[in-house]
Amino acid sequence: MENNRSQFSSNLGFILAAVGGAVGMGNLWRFPYYVGRYGGSIFIIMYVILAAVFGMPLILAEISIGRSSRKDASKSFAVIAEREGKKNPKMWGGFGLITILTALTCFGYYIVVGGWVIQYVIKSFTTPLTDMNIDTFNTMTASTGSHMLFTAICLILVIGIVLGGVKNGIERANKIMLPALTVMLVVIAIRSVTLPGASEGLDFLFRPNMDNVAAAGGLGIVALKALGACFASLSIGYGAHLTYGSYLAKKENIIRSSVAVPVMDTFVAMLAAIATMPMVFATGMEPSAGPGMMFGTLPLAFAELGGAGRIFCILFFLMAMFAALTSIVSLLEVGVAWLDDSFNIERKKACFILGAVMLVIGAVCVFSYGPMAGMSFFGMNFFDFWCTLADVYVLPLSALFISIFVGWVWTPEKALFEITNENTIPFKFYTIWKFLIKYLAPVCIVIVFIMSL
Repeated sequence: MENNRSQFSSNLGFILAAVGGAVGMGNLWRFPYYVGRYGGSIFIIMYVILAAVFGMPLILAEISIGRSSRKDASKSFAVIAEREGKKNPKMWGGFGLITILTALTCFGYYIVVGGWVIQYVIKSFTTPLTDMNIDTFNTMTASTGSHMLFTAICLILVIGIVLGGVKNGIERANKIMLPALTVMLVVIAIRSVTLPGASEGLDFLFRPNMDNVAAAGGLGIVALKALGACFASLSIGYGAHLTYGSYLAKKENIIRSSVAVPVMDTFVAMLAAIATMPMVFATGMEPSAGPGMMFGTLPLAFAELGGAGRIFCILFFLMAMFAALTSIVSLLEVGVAWLDDSFNIERKKACFILGAVMLVIGAVCVFSYGPMAGMSFFGMNFFDFWCTLADVYVLPLSALFISIFVGWVWTPEKALFEITNENTIPFKFYTIWKFLIKYLAPVCIVIVFIMSL
């Protein structure tokens, strides 16, 4: 163990950072869209159950790997494998490299999305809400110069936070942005549910209706989509929980943390659904309009609120900006910890190296809407290809490797010693956790991976 390794100031600081890393654009547009597209309240019920059954055990597994090794995602696996006397321990570091690859792949396109949100923060102040439709969004992404500028601005903001370090940068930023995000979301949700006609949206969210499930393709499809949404929304497999766990003091209760993170993340996702769905129904919009709902539909819905609509639009996109920044910060920190631990590259230099590489990838994503718009990568533009590579291929593999490593290489029996703080705190659900992490999680991840293909 490295005694001088950076640490969060408290368990609360860690939880806020971990939740901030998990809460992102997926909570604000993917979750409401999935609710609208895949069965309404039945999807929500499935999501909550699966977040408890898979989210909590896998988050606990990630945190325990990080805290036990006190290393970055790559070295964590190798250190534990060597400690357990496994042959070729460095080989197991390849599992960790997959989590780093996952984080950096997502980083490459997420800064572009962050740039979109920053532009919409500005537009919410300056542009008539009735003009903020899908055509406005398409025009914005086709304007390569401004598109690239705001992608760079997003990257600079993220690097500025990470340069502050674990306590004074990441923890401090999340202590400000996450509560602010939640307050703004509550304000919008309250206004949404008090709109005339909002009751139809609330019924859609909270009254089970099997007709919605049938329209989505059946209960199996809804369950698979809910499980996939869990992995993405809870940031399982990105290496963020593992990296943040390596900054957590040995005295902290990681069982409690592994419960708090998915509970708080799901709470934010539900707030987002409550803030958007009643408004969508009240204004006659389409609940399954897709990801474009955030940029092309919601501003029009805010316009229906009259003079107060601009205020709520500003709050919404400020909130989305905070969500994007806290998520991208966690992705950058995974890479920074890797360069520091594995190559002894100090934080400042690591931030700029990764920033330069990600800016290049971000530029290619930006150009895929401009000069490279005619180029196809497996039938997609580069931005969609890069998103698919991250979400469909790399992310499930990373989550699978984490469950295999803890379930079969480290073994739940050995991990228990770390989880219980050297047998000083109880873990009443150990037997259930062992079964989930060793057997059920790997099987279900493989199923999701195959179905996604």
